[in-house]
Amino acid sequence: EERLPVLDQAIPSDPETITTLKIIEKIATDNGVVVSSVSMPEIPETPETPPTSLSRANLEMSVGLSGDYASIRDFVTGLQNSQRVFVVDSVVFRISENRGSKQLRATVNVLAPYFGVAGISNAKK
Repeated sequence: EERLPVLDQAIPSDPETITTLKIIEKIATDNGVVVSSVSMPEIPETPETPPTSLSRANLEMSVGLSGDYASIRDFVTGLQNSQRVFVVDSVVFRISENRGSKQLRATVNVLAPYFGVAGISNAKK
């Protein structure tokens, strides 16, 4: 029973969207990358009362980053090693040019699993 809080932190019982974004922001800061954007296809609702039936769901997000290759790689590794479970679905690199200087940018598609209410969440089966 003493390990339940650790498990709840790894895969929480609700989306914890703000906490999840703060974790991503901290990992980015720790690795020297700049988060330029975060987008989500939907923001799941947190139920007002404790649910009676839970199913596994994912908080889906796309994180836009800029930095050097090693820093972006370390960011992805940081996500994978976080106490909060993150699944890195894909990483797409591109080079953008601004006033003659080139900058490496990446879009990281991330899934953060949680246990959500059946029928309300975007559960993956």
